[in-house]
Amino acid sequence: MTKSDDIGPASAVHHECSSTPLPPKGVAPRDADVALALFDSPEQIHEPLDPLEERRLVWKIDFMILPYLAVCYAFFYIDKTTLSYAAIFGIREDLDLQGSDYSWLSSVFYFGFLFWAFPTNFLMQRLPIGKYLGVNIFFWGFFLMLQAAAKSFGQLLALRFLAGAAEACSDPSFMLITSMWYTRKQQPVRMGLWYTANGFVLQRCGINSIHRK
Repeated sequence: MTKSDDIGPASAVHHECSSTPLPPKGVAPRDADVALALFDSPEQIHEPLDPLEERRLVWKIDFMILPYLAVCYAFFYIDKTTLSYAAIFGIREDLDLQGSDYSWLSSVFYFGFLFWAFPTNFLMQRLPIGKYLGVNIFFWGFFLMLQAAAKSFGQLLALRFLAGAAEACSDPSFMLITSMWYTRKQQPVRMGLWYTANGFVLQRCGINSIHRK
């Protein structure tokens, strides 16, 4: 038995048991992702596709990705207007807001947003984007619900800051997810679709306000 015979089966077993797929030849592991491991060489990425099959795939992705992004983005916009609705229902009197307290409550949300903007963009490059976005959405909703239990200006100020920090990942993560699932030519239309959720929410909020009056 030669030395090459001993190495061959062991090498095969090693590759079969490995949980991390190897990138194609000529591509450094740090420059590859899981999808690239499906190809034997980088040239296969540019092979022509069946237009009908590609259209079906894009439609399937549209129905799976865009509704989630649009709904989340709509709720993120509603969060920015909750303080205005709270002012109509008497938050100034309930928390005894004086002077510029209300303006600070509105501004501190964006202070938290700016404070966490750089760290959240760094973490999105290092952590699984889906799980990281899910955790941030959970904490954003948690801090938003806690605002209803705030008993003082200081408590609401802190919760608004934390909610802004949790929402800092919304736009960059949505753009990153869109760039992961769509080609460069398809991305502008898809980003515009989930961004229009802002306009839809604005219309609904305006109609509801008129109806209540």
